[in-house]
Amino acid sequence: MLTLLILLIIIYQRLDKRPHDEIHRDKFQAKLPFSIYLAWISVATVANATAVLVGLHWNRFGLSEQFWTVLMLAGISILTFFFIFKKKDYFYALIIIWALLGILYKRIQDMASVDRAVEIAAVACLAIILLALILRASRRPRRLVV
Repeated sequence: MLTLLILLIIIYQRLDKRPHDEIHRDKFQAKLPFSIYLAWISVATVANATAVLVGLHWNRFGLSEQFWTVLMLAGISILTFFFIFKKKDYFYALIIIWALLGILYKRIQDMASVDRAVEIAAVACLAIILLALILRASRRPRRLVV
């Protein structure tokens, strides 16, 4: 999984280093699939790393599972902000929203959980990412005045 994530990051970066006219000519055909795949693999890497640590009976430094889940949600949200504001990649953010909605849906269906910290964190991450998308989309492109 890590190899795939690293290779996708390399491809994604190389797509940005092409000539300017080439980037704009085939932005959707070239970058869109890698953007979607990179977002999904980012979420899957976090999920798989968590599963490995649980399988190894990691003691979580004495902190609760909910704490680590909220921390991972915050981490993936910060990564999403990077893609929204630095890369102007809305599709990456949309896939993360989809994943967060899936996490939220699964957690809401689990009535055995009395601690709602993860659900609250997921809703907060969703709201903040949506707000970031709206703010980024509302910015007007800056034009050079000569």
